[in-house]
Formats: sequence, structure tokens, C-alpha cells
Amino acid sequence: MDKNKTILIVRNSYEYSYGGAEKYPVILAAELKKLNYKPVVVSNSKKVLSDARKFNIVNTNSLWWKKQNWDGYNNFILPVYFLWQLILFFWYLHIIKKFDVDVLHLQSKDDFIAGTLAGKLLKKKIIWTDHADLKHIFLNLKIWYKNPIGKTVFICSKLASHISVVSKSELNLIKNASGARRLENFSVIYNGVNDSFFKINKINKRLIFIMTSRLVGDKGILEAIDAFKIVFKKHKNTELQIYGTGPDEVFFKEKSADLPNIRFMGFSNNIPEKLSLANIYLHPTYHEGFSLSIVEATMMGLPIIATAVGGNPEIVQNNINGLLVPAKQVSNLSMAMEKLIEDKDLRENMGKESRRIYLESFQFKDIVNNQIRVMYE
Repeated sequence: MDKNKTILIVRNSYEYSYGGAEKYPVILAAELKKLNYKPVVVSNSKKVLSDARKFNIVNTNSLWWKKQNWDGYNNFILPVYFLWQLILFFWYLHIIKKFDVDVLHLQSKDDFIAGTLAGKLLKKKIIWTDHADLKHIFLNLKIWYKNPIGKTVFICSKLASHISVVSKSELNLIKNASGARRLENFSVIYNGVNDSFFKINKINKRLIFIMTSRLVGDKGILEAIDAFKIVFKKHKNTELQIYGTGPDEVFFKEKSADLPNIRFMGFSNNIPEKLSLANIYLHPTYHEGFSLSIVEATMMGLPIIATAVGGNPEIVQNNINGLLVPAKQVSNLSMAMEKLIEDKDLRENMGKESRRIYLESFQFKDIVNNQIRVMYE
């Protein structure tokens, strides 16, 4: 088996977005290096490229257009979008030849079109990983006058050798959105993290709830703040720590300004260490493809309270390693928080189950070796 292939790993996104989908290219590339592949990380994100350099991974800046919304009146200027795709197509021809690429691993909407067409022209293998975007991209495919970009992406999907999606929930949503009876080159490959478990004796004066998230409304941060305010009235020795940055940061800080036990910790490069100091992980998001943050919490052996949406139930087994609650329901969230505050044995047992689930299903080195490498070969 030839393991010395050059893999072009492409992920573009808004600069404020730095979640599991943005971490994925670098941790994937690091594992591929161990298997003697030659990964090249391509991104418009300075954070992604910076992380790649820390791992001594070859990287290059990508062409990317911040305008991603082409709905409604934007359809009148669609020729401009397809002109952009033509420019991106020739850029891909250049990059493929420059790095002598064998496999293109694409993970962004615009790249699904231009990268796929350029790769097929040069007879390269095309792999897609969808980070919960295709369910939106494939809407209204059966209506002839709607969503020409989505239709183009769908046609290009037929040219990919393999398309991995991050959860069973996402695969079902893609089927429903596209109306396709069969998606023969699609399969579910979970994301994961490499084990960095270390146990710290948590001699905390306060019981710590922790969140790691972009600071935007649909992550359920306001619900977490409101639920914690309810809990705090009865349990004064608790604290909510929120790690991350985002466009709604000022708003959330204003909403919690009256309670110093809600702490905004900013961006951290070492989330596992922060998780190891906490007691309970919160993830009250409104929707979710597949959460790498929850996987990190399972790795660190934390009990988890998460909303029963998207791929969350594929990681959090209700009453086993955590509690699942409805999205946008502050009362349910606060009751789940109180339940774990008041039952130390339950917290500890759920934490042990989280660690077990991680070891069985979400060690990234095993995912790369047993599933992703198979796609490449």
C-alpha cells in the first residue's frame, strides 16, 4: 500500500468560527503524518494555519469569498458567483500541480464545486467531509427555479469518491433535504480527539459548570446563563465558566453582569486542561451536527448536560453519561443542573461512563487509521 500520498485538506470559514470543523484539518493532518502521508492544510483562517505551523504541517492560504448567502435577491447576481467559481477552479489547478496532490479532501461549500471539478480534470481522488452544511445546501433541489448553487453542489457530489458526514442525524437530514432515495457514496464517520486525559484532584471551593463554545445565540448561551441564575439561588457554591469568543460576547456579558459567578474566560488553546478542572459540562445548543466539544468532555470523563438535538444523542446517552434536555427550555436545563449538583455519586458514575464511551468510539487515531485511510486508498 502506498502511504506516501499527498493529501490536500481544505477547510474555509469565517474567522470568528473556530470549532470542531476548524480544528479537524490540523488534527487530521497530524495523524496522517504519523502514517507517512504528506498532508497540506489549506485554509483562509489564520487560526487554522497557525495551528498547522505548530505541528510543522505544510500549509497555505486559501482563496475564499466571505459572501456565502446567495438567497433571495442575491440570485440576480449569480453570474458573479459562477465567475468566482471559475477563478477558484484555475486556482485549484495551480495548487494541485504545485503540491503534486494525490487526494483532495474538501470540507467547504465553494470548494465542493471548484475543487472537485479541478481534481477530476487532473484525475485525482476527491473526498468530501461535510461539517453539517449539506443539509442546508441541498434544500429545494426539486424546485427548478430555486437554489442553483445547491443543485451544482449536488451534481458535483456524484463526482466524489466518498463523502463522509459527521453523524447519523446529519445523514438523515441530507436525505430529507435532497429528496434523494439513495446517497451511495455517503457514509457516517464520527469526528474524534486524541487522548490527552489527565486526572486532577478537583479541590474546588465551587462546583464548576463549564461551556466551550462560540459566543453566538444558537449555542444556547443565554439559556445557560438564565438556568444558572435559577440554580445559583439555591446553590451558592457553584460557578459557570464559559470559554470562547464570538460576535455576541458583549450581549451575554451584559446579561450576566449581575452575577460574578458567571465567568467569561475567553479563548483557550488548552481546553482539555480547563475541562479537567471542572465538574459538569454544559452544551445547550439549538442545533448540532456533531460536537467535538462534547467529545472532548467525554475524553476528560465529565458528566454532560446537552440538548437532545442533531448528533448530541449519538455521544450523550441519556441517564448513562449525561442528561439530555429539550433545546431552548431554561426550566428543564436548570432542573438537570440541580440534579447533578445534588447527586455526587451520579456525577462520578456518569463521568466514568463518558470516559468509557470516548475510549470505545471517539479516539481519533483509530478513526483515521480504520476509516479515513480506507477512503484515501
